[in-house]
Amino acid sequence: MQMQVVNYRPINKGSLQGFLDIFIPSLNWTITGCGLFMKENRKWVSMPSRSKKDPETGMITYSDVITMSKEDKSKFSNAALSAYKEYKPDTFAQPLAPD
Repeated sequence: MQMQVVNYRPINKGSLQGFLDIFIPSLNWTITGCGLFMKENRKWVSMPSRSKKDPETGMITYSDVITMSKEDKSKFSNAALSAYKEYKPDTFAQPLAPD
């Protein structure tokens, strides 16, 4: 699947490095707010998610806005990482942001 990163907003909060807006030409879709994560030399992109605070425990959990199989999540992440490398070719050559 062809993708293009059309915007990047750096965050550098723990393993979250920032948010990507990804355009998929074959569908004419732009997915806004995909998370770019890096931890221990592992990199991945997640679909946009929403946070929810448990009223009893106070813990915050996240759920994907778009649900897909684990295999499709991996395909999406790999395609999005390739698109990000084209958008910012030198990014992965730099050290990871500290946690």
